[in-house]
Amino acid sequence: MNLVKIKGWFKSGLKRVKWFVALISERLHVEFALIKILSDIEELKRKKGELAKGIGERVIELRDTSDYDLFSDAEIKRLLKEIETLEEEMNALKSKAGELSKVED
Repeated sequence: MNLVKIKGWFKSGLKRVKWFVALISERLHVEFALIKILSDIEELKRKKGELAKGIGERVIELRDTSDYDLFSDAEIKRLLKEIETLEEEMNALKSKAGELSKVED
């Protein structure tokens, strides 16, 4: 065998290995970013659940009062506004995750 051919094959193989390693590195970076985003979404869901629990507790407090209009209560309005904000954040994170997970050409 010719030493030049072996050297060419070696260089070709080395280029392929470098390409594969770069691809894996980029993909791992994307996957870790997705994991972080999904973790943030789960944290926001937990906060949303706590706010919903607060609304339920406030409803129970108001049921025995004469002022039973739930949507005019300041505390319930505040909690609903916080829930809306959390939902907007979750939707933004979900769209960001969708963009990250798309395969690039």
